[in-house]
Amino acid sequence: MHIVYLDESREEKNLIKGRNEVQVVGAVVLRDRDFELLEMHVGYTIEKLIPENIRQHPKFEFHACELWAGKELFQGINRGDAVKILDECLNAFQHMESPVVYGVVNIPKLAETLYGSANCVDVAFRLCAKVIEEWFKEKAPNDLGLFIMDDIDKDTKNDIQNAFHRMRRRVDSSPSVRGPLSHILDDMYFGSSKLSIGIQLADISTFLIRRHLAGYSDTEELYEKLSKYIFKGLSDPTT
Repeated sequence: MHIVYLDESREEKNLIKGRNEVQVVGAVVLRDRDFELLEMHVGYTIEKLIPENIRQHPKFEFHACELWAGKELFQGINRGDAVKILDECLNAFQHMESPVVYGVVNIPKLAETLYGSANCVDVAFRLCAKVIEEWFKEKAPNDLGLFIMDDIDKDTKNDIQNAFHRMRRRVDSSPSVRGPLSHILDDMYFGSSKLSIGIQLADISTFLIRRHLAGYSDTEELYEKLSKYIFKGLSDPTT
């Protein structure tokens, strides 16, 4: 069994020339037997590198974007320390066979198409789900996966759930016909990144992928480290 942790990251409209406005949905595909290892590694990283007054705060929640920007509870953490924290979290991949996959939407280009009014998170999710199924067919054809995504606003959640159930159909006959997501269990779930180490790793991965695609250079070294574990990314329209 594999647990597929998903998160989304959006590059809002940016007036700096050369940067792309993109929406990314990314996923980390974790073998269930690697969960304890991941939890121990990221838990140790948080304990070792994040000050106690921050990590013990009732509202503490690990978000790569806020950490990088030094916002909210992370105001006391400088950029160098943020790099160390993210770098150490990425080291977890060295001990697991966990691929990273993603779907990305070029937001301005999507707006120019016949489907320009579509929810870009929904579109990026469908692309990501397609790549996840490709990975299962190629790397784990006899296994199944469970989708767990970071909780999002109600309307977008409904769009994603509807998209999921179009791709992973309810089985009401024998032999079963599951649809395009033939390696995925019959429902998906939404969790809190505050409580889920797996979602936190997906958050870091998606954050770095989004910044790479948007054209930032200051996170590129971290992205290069992550890129070793990326199975595939799919874009539409082309970024």
